[in-house]
Amino acid sequence: LKPSQYTPFSIPHHNFQTFRSESRSLAAQVADIMDDPVVATKILDNFSGSLASRLGYTMKFHKVPPVPRTLHLSHGSAFYGFSTWLRSQLKPFLDMSKFIVKDSLSFKRSILSSNLPSTAVLRTADVKEFYLSGDAGPISHDIASLFTGKLADLVYKVTFFILTNQFVQPYHLP
Repeated sequence: LKPSQYTPFSIPHHNFQTFRSESRSLAAQVADIMDDPVVATKILDNFSGSLASRLGYTMKFHKVPPVPRTLHLSHGSAFYGFSTWLRSQLKPFLDMSKFIVKDSLSFKRSILSSNLPSTAVLRTADVKEFYLSGDAGPISHDIASLFTGKLADLVYKVTFFILTNQFVQPYHLP
């Protein structure tokens, strides 16, 4: 783990009252902007889920030499509601691009089946390190820049909240 990206501390020392209060406030803001009071309840449905996710590893055998990849195993995460809402807001932007692929194999298949002209320019963006790495401020700003007005501000807040409250429990730590 890169020390600049992971700050180890004991979760019992985290201020959960502040965390709960901020979650409720953000959920209420989402419900308000969506003009649907039920949205807040849906977002907070999984709030009793796990705050700390297990940290796992897999090997990237397509690299030479093979290198490990850290996995954030977040089944049952307390952030599921916020992440689902954020995904619903981002989906229309992602759907506009017919060239977005999920993994290297999909990219290879897409390129092989394309009839690209010799003047084609390819660009890549890899979001595999999105969670638990980088600086939450610039990542949140970049995502929010897709939107305008109050929605942009709220997307920034939700993204920042998710990114700054990611806790992991590595297997080798108590």
